[in-house]
Amino acid sequence: MDIEQARTFLAITAHGSFLEAARQLHLTQSTVSARIHRLEGELGTRLFVRNRSGASLTPSGRRFLEYANARVVEPLPRARARALVARACDLAREINAGWSRNPLEVAALAPFGVYLSREPHLDELPLGVVLRMRPTSRRARFRMQPKADGVREVRAAFEALSSFARIRLATAIEQLPQPCAIVFQTEADAAG
Repeated sequence: MDIEQARTFLAITAHGSFLEAARQLHLTQSTVSARIHRLEGELGTRLFVRNRSGASLTPSGRRFLEYANARVVEPLPRARARALVARACDLAREINAGWSRNPLEVAALAPFGVYLSREPHLDELPLGVVLRMRPTSRRARFRMQPKADGVREVRAAFEALSSFARIRLATAIEQLPQPCAIVFQTEADAAG
């Protein structure tokens, strides 16, 4: 998705019409329609229900609205990015301490890429999450989840922190894009 597709989507949402959005953006209606068609193709879902009275959002369109607003209207300020990283560290501690049915735990967290720049606003928060098998002594005795389910559960929990979060899972810090900044590490890993 490019920024122009997101702006076009937001204009249609604001005006309730492809034609009115085209007027506001100083584009032809066919250009607006083509952008939305490409966007819907990239996302694999319809965003609008079109009818004679205009266009209304589908359930997928309503979910995408938050994402588009975040990208176009309000980029992620540096202070909020730091707060999200702190929340990610809290989540890692919660996973390690309380998710005993999950066979995995978080060994380390490391933001990378644009987070390490000096930009005052970020388009995304790239966050590396290093997973490892939970030690047997800290696993639930019964009803342990399959490993694949554990991976999905951890990824979903970190992605739920914010629509800005871009999660990269790894099994070792060396697998994360460099440079990165380790902001959370289990005691055993930090000592070793």
